[in-house]
Amino acid sequence: MKTSEMIAMLEDNPNMSFSRKSRDRTFFVGVRSGYFVEWAIGTNGETIKHSLPGGLKFFGNTSTNADWQLVRESVPVWEAIKAYTEGKTVTCDYTSEKYGCDKTFVINRREPGLHMSVLLLVNGRWYIEEGQS
Repeated sequence: MKTSEMIAMLEDNPNMSFSRKSRDRTFFVGVRSGYFVEWAIGTNGETIKHSLPGGLKFFGNTSTNADWQLVRESVPVWEAIKAYTEGKTVTCDYTSEKYGCDKTFVINRREPGLHMSVLLLVNGRWYIEEGQS
């Protein structure tokens, strides 16, 4: 999504954060204490914080055409199951080298015949999708 879409989503839900890749760093944006904040992680794993001058609400070196991705926070499986019972859409990322599987499963009320294995329940990374049901 473009920078303007990312900003609009942060205004609606300041608990979200977004990332974008740039040559040797991954940049992140979120909201802390009512202000946009930016930080980056370099290729060697070091965190680079960008402090904003007084009064500046957003950093100035980001293109309006930058491609941002929502940073999803995984939840425990029981929280995902509860969200599903409340009509929300949940997804599960599951990777298994043993079984040759690397897949994202979307679980919602429109797919009533979906069956899940114990491996998926125990080893998957579960997410509750924002604004979907």
